[in-house]
Amino acid sequence: MFNAKPLLLSSFTLVFLVGCGGAPKPAHYGSNWKPVHAYTAQVEKRPLLTPRIYMAQPSDATLRGLLTRWGQEGGASLDYASGYEFSLVADAGTIQKNSLGEAIAALQAIYRPHGVDIRWRRDSSMITVHDLPAPATSPDPSSKSGNLSRNHKQQSRP
Repeated sequence: MFNAKPLLLSSFTLVFLVGCGGAPKPAHYGSNWKPVHAYTAQVEKRPLLTPRIYMAQPSDATLRGLLTRWGQEGGASLDYASGYEFSLVADAGTIQKNSLGEAIAALQAIYRPHGVDIRWRRDSSMITVHDLPAPATSPDPSSKSGNLSRNHKQQSRP
């Protein structure tokens, strides 16, 4: 009778030794890799604090989302009193300002024609958003509600 146990044990040992035979090669980091703790050849001047740049990101998705993030980054609260949510337009993506006031002024220029008032109140550190009142429209001369006396005279003619 054939005993398969020694054959299985020797094949398992052979597979195990072949699999563990070679050492893995170290990862290649490319030409710009340098050690973490190394001296520089010359003195390099690096700023301790990088200036904050207020800019829109596609992940903000809406005006409210953008202003919420800017408020958190700048330590300001948001008073969003508009009854609408506004999408971010491509022009908002071009804003890159170093101060929150300048960034909000740039947003104001974009959204004001669409009936949105965006203000930065520096004294209370608050961003406010309100709807602008709708512009008054002049009555349409062709409408029946225009000049009632004239309409009445036209109807009384035989």
